[in-house]
Amino acid sequence: MSKSVQITAQNFLAGLVTSLLQLAYAFSFGGLIFDGSLRPYLAHGVAISLVSAVCLGIIISWKSGFKSAIAGPDTNTATFQAAMMISLEPLLSDLPQEQVLGVALSTLLVSGLVTGFILLLLGSKGMGKFIRYIPFPVVAGFLASTGWLMTKGSLKMVTGRNITLENFHGILGSEHQLALMLTVIWSILLWIMTERIKNPILLPILMVAAILSTHSVLALHIFDGLGINQEYLMMPSPANGESLSNFLSLDYLRPNLSGIKLVCGDILSLVAISIITVLMNTSSIEIATDSDVDLNHELRVHGIANVTSALMGGYAGNSSVSRSLVNYSTGGRNRLSGYVVSAVVITVLITKIDIIGLIPKFVLAGLLLQLGTKLIWDWGWQSKGKISRSDWIIVLILLALTSFVGFIPALVFGLVACCITFVINASAQNIVISNYDLSCRKSSLVRSDEENAVFDKHGGQVKVLVLRGFLFFGSAYSLFIQAKGFVNAQEVKLLILDMTQVSGFDSSATAAVSKLRRFIADRNIEGIIISTQHRITSACRNQGWSFKHDIDDALIYGEDMLIDTAMIKEGRQTMSYWLSEICCGNKDISNYLFKVLELVENNENQLICKAGEESNTLFFIEKGPVAVYTNGDSGEKLRVRVFQDLTLAGEMGFILNTPRSADLEAQDGSIVWSLDRENYYQLISSNPEAERHLLSYIIKLLSERLVFSNREISILRAGAPDHP
Repeated sequence: MSKSVQITAQNFLAGLVTSLLQLAYAFSFGGLIFDGSLRPYLAHGVAISLVSAVCLGIIISWKSGFKSAIAGPDTNTATFQAAMMISLEPLLSDLPQEQVLGVALSTLLVSGLVTGFILLLLGSKGMGKFIRYIPFPVVAGFLASTGWLMTKGSLKMVTGRNITLENFHGILGSEHQLALMLTVIWSILLWIMTERIKNPILLPILMVAAILSTHSVLALHIFDGLGINQEYLMMPSPANGESLSNFLSLDYLRPNLSGIKLVCGDILSLVAISIITVLMNTSSIEIATDSDVDLNHELRVHGIANVTSALMGGYAGNSSVSRSLVNYSTGGRNRLSGYVVSAVVITVLITKIDIIGLIPKFVLAGLLLQLGTKLIWDWGWQSKGKISRSDWIIVLILLALTSFVGFIPALVFGLVACCITFVINASAQNIVISNYDLSCRKSSLVRSDEENAVFDKHGGQVKVLVLRGFLFFGSAYSLFIQAKGFVNAQEVKLLILDMTQVSGFDSSATAAVSKLRRFIADRNIEGIIISTQHRITSACRNQGWSFKHDIDDALIYGEDMLIDTAMIKEGRQTMSYWLSEICCGNKDISNYLFKVLELVENNENQLICKAGEESNTLFFIEKGPVAVYTNGDSGEKLRVRVFQDLTLAGEMGFILNTPRSADLEAQDGSIVWSLDRENYYQLISSNPEAERHLLSYIIKLLSERLVFSNREISILRAGAPDHP
């Protein structure tokens, strides 16, 4: 057998197996919705359930991103539509019998159209992306809960009743005892066989064998002596030999909207649960089958499918996790399996063939029980090793709540619990990823030895806190406590909050930052926030903070503040004093050095050397600023450093005799002296000690700059964003 034929056969058999579940669910939901005053129209309810299964099934099998997706009436939407019919009960009970069906069908038509159009609108507007924000424990809990619902549904399929703690012992001792026992044994057999033999053809073969074996045993009348009624073993037939298509009504084409005002709230609830169910089911199938789809596309497809179902006389539905996973586990891997499911449903709808009545209850119920318990095991228990303990506890609570309270309360609890867990975990993360002061990292300005000595001595008075992450009420309080600790631990004159890596900022954070500003203001400490986010700057602008666009500007401000304070007390150095320091206090050498220096003419923003030129000059900067520029990757001009008063520039190229690596631009107000190579040789030939002093100073200067660079790299690494 060729591979293509094998794949086709595999998908065909998977479709046949899944169609039995599709029929069972359609019959069940038809009975659920058409109850009370609609009970006389049960066959009509089953017929329109089949119409819904066909319309939803064909369109979603055709267009869904999941090639094995099976859609139709589903538990959540069917339950809300049954509640809608209950809301109509006061009106239906007072209507003439001939109008009852028309009002019910018209209501289902309107609710289906509204649901479909809103799903289509949300998908067109790209709202499906928000399901990605639902935490994994909620999805895992939803899958485990789906397993519980499948398990519960399998037992109801056998007994015809919802099993509760109150009636459990009574049902075990009832006429359904044999069917229940066969269901459990069959599910265990399926579990063992499918775990040992990983061939998707196995499950259809086992189901066909079980059906044939059951009919053979019944034909031999083995159970007759035990007083067991055959109807307890076989699925019931809803049409009693008639074609279900005979029960289809066109009354919905003549809408009777008299009941719409009674069910407006129910329709909105149906829309809400449809949106949640479509997105949650899609996300669950995505995780369970390890696939990836476009959620917006799924919303649009479900919208079109629901509108089509409503216009054809059906009602709202969606892709089913249980049926899709049954289809997938039995070998359904392409769209053929979904088409086969719809073809079988159409056959049952338009013919008198009683397919469902030929199926033993335990065969379908056991399959559901096996898949349901496997989902509970995989996502309720096995997920323990994949997620944190707190998340796993949320999964278990979700499972328990679904069992005893219902899906919607469980979903709400899961979202709230995950949000609380996230807040606790996020608050435990340190928002302050690094801290330093001016004794560790300085600005890009290259300053004099005298000024650098000020930073080494008083640099702790300028404290920088580097923040990262989302700043909210939990992390903002942590920021306040840490900042308070730094301020109390040492003398601080300026506190800088580097928020360039802060991704978000809520109102609680605004209050905490305001509290921090008042705290430092009471101690005569200035505060600067570094951020380019408008939301942050606008929220904190009226609190007394100053703002800078980058850390270098803030560090320059802090340096100037320290220098001004120190120079007021100690006085500034002069050019002659600096040259004397270079020459180790030798006035004769320093005076001679000053004589051979030439003043560089300075027009505003004049280039005193260009990249690529020969390095024949050493520059002595009496007064800055002198900026260093290089060209970026795109050819743009980038400022990489600025030299301030009483420092050297161009020493690397001058000593190594290599071309200039950057442009030097003397900016307005600067005073620059130059020592060309000819004067340098003249200096050292007349006074060899001058060379030793000058080279010693250059070595000291380069060493200090290397230490500074290493410190800066260390600080930047500590505060850098994580990269893969």
